[in-house]
This record gives sequence, C-alpha cells and structure tokens, in this order.
Amino acid sequence: SPREIRLITISAGRFNDPLVCTLSHKDLDSHQIPEYETISYCWGNAAQRNIIVLNNLPISVPSSSAAALRHVRLCQSDRTVWLDAICINQNDIEERSRQVAIMGAIYRNGTRNLIYLGD
Repeated sequence: SPREIRLITISAGRFNDPLVCTLSHKDLDSHQIPEYETISYCWGNAAQRNIIVLNNLPISVPSSSAAALRHVRLCQSDRTVWLDAICINQNDIEERSRQVAIMGAIYRNGTRNLIYLGD
C-alpha cells in the first residue's frame, strides 16, 4: 500500500538495558492501526552506530536514533513509536520519497510527538 508505514514497539526496560524492539508494517488508512507516537530528534553523525535488537536480530542504527529510543522507553510497558531513521529504509530512494510524501499524515495520526534534544 502507498500509505504503509513501519512502527517500532520498544520493549519495556530500564535505561541501561539493551534496546529490544519489534518492527511492524501498518497501513495508515486502516482502522486497526495501533496508537503510536512520533519522535523528533537531531540525527547527528550517521557514522556513529549502536546495536539494537530488532525482530530478534542485532541491527546497527545511528547512535542518535538509539539514544532517542532509550530516552523514551518506558520501564513498565512497551511503547510504539515512529522514528524516521529506522522506520524508513534510508537506502531505498523510492521508499524514502514515498514516505516523505506522507510524513504529514504520519505525524498527524500519531497520538503525540516526543522530542529528544540529545544528551
């Protein structure tokens, strides 16, 4: 679907616990899309990387993305978010342009926008 997005569910954990997440595909037009929050943050240096566990696999992500996820993670419950650097395949120019075109809808459909300004 042209309005399909990926959402990240961050498993509950303490601040220094490993980041364990699940990536799922959802259609923005579906009535069954779960509540999610968007994250705005400073991308920083994309060459600096951290490992997170995504769908049971270790994945290298920009350090700034990992830091944003770590700072919004909840201790007691999972949290579903949309974060551009992970939810959009940055190596696929066609996908990137499709996602940029619906970014307004992605932010509008989120329950709130979380802002991470960095350490």
